[in-house]
Amino acid sequence: MSSLVDRDGAAKILGIPRKLLNVLVHNGLIRLFIRDGGLGRTQDMFRPEAIRQFAARIVDSAKLLSSMPSNGCRLNRLRLRAKTSATEVVRRVLANKIAVLGRLGDKFGDVVVALPEPQAAAGNDRFACARETQKQAPGIGRMDASIIFGSRYEVILALIRAGWLKTVDPRSPRSRIDSDEFEAFCRRYAPTRIYISVVGCTARLVGAMLSRRGVKTIKLTVGRYQVHVVDRKSARKALDLERDPDVVDEAGAEAFTSALGEECRIRTAFKLQSRTNGLTFKTSNGLALKLLINLDGRSVRIGPHYRTRPAIERMEARKSQIVSAYPGPLTWLKREGVLMIEDHLDAPELTDRGQWPVLIERIVSKMEAFKSTFEPSQRVQRMSTRSSSARSRRREDP
Repeated sequence: MSSLVDRDGAAKILGIPRKLLNVLVHNGLIRLFIRDGGLGRTQDMFRPEAIRQFAARIVDSAKLLSSMPSNGCRLNRLRLRAKTSATEVVRRVLANKIAVLGRLGDKFGDVVVALPEPQAAAGNDRFACARETQKQAPGIGRMDASIIFGSRYEVILALIRAGWLKTVDPRSPRSRIDSDEFEAFCRRYAPTRIYISVVGCTARLVGAMLSRRGVKTIKLTVGRYQVHVVDRKSARKALDLERDPDVVDEAGAEAFTSALGEECRIRTAFKLQSRTNGLTFKTSNGLALKLLINLDGRSVRIGPHYRTRPAIERMEARKSQIVSAYPGPLTWLKREGVLMIEDHLDAPELTDRGQWPVLIERIVSKMEAFKSTFEPSQRVQRMSTRSSSARSRRREDP
């Protein structure tokens, strides 16, 4: 046992971080010799000669380099959270499917391999390779499909499982949706929410009400509930409608919502998250904006709403700073425990379909103004809150 090494020793022999060694062991590329359960704790032990033999499979055939190639990456610098996983890179190197450019030292971690350009040039942005892969991949992502179709993400997954939506690669559980198939599906089917004003009931009951009126629907089980997807042609016939409620050339609130949601998805960091009690757009950093459209009054209200006491107190403490930083007047209204910070826009363009691009441009500029004013401060405030709470805990410790 004295000649064996633990995980730290094995990582040192290979010249790689302990985390990377853990990943390679977990995925079976490096095998442990024995698991020692003595002295009240479990410890994995490795034979040093076996570790060196594993490294020699790559190191011995790699030539010594004097400088780092521009398209190369050292094995001890592999990012564990990128789309191209460290395990897959090492496995493909061992199978001679990734070129070994050479080595900068004598250890396994000093070996330099050729990675795809997005991975090699990503720098400190560990998600750059994933974003580049998504841009180049065919089809449409499942989350984007749920936003475009106007339904929950789980509904899209249920449609895929039931065979109503086809993916680019049926063998892959995360394959993107075929774009042509998705466009054809959206032309034929619609979510039940667009018929709420037509049927005159709550969102939960609209699917059942449409079925009772003879509308053909796709019935899906999502969790504990049954969800309906409406056949557009059947709904027009059964409800005596001239056109679908969400047809874009109709100057209505629902049609404007669809056009605005699509434009924000393409041009901004905001994604349409909810249509309940207005529209809710949200960024990946957590800033949520509520947008309320008043078609009769030809006006639009937009801004963040805060419901928790810490968030409300934080915003009220920063009120003077926010008012001076935001380019325009803001209304601060507190009602039923909710703080609403809103910007009001006069929107005579709502009733004129030809003027919608002008109004959408104004709304997008307001959303960007809210993002630049509120989002960075929220992150800084969360960090300062954590640090202050940690300091208070340290002071309380005996």
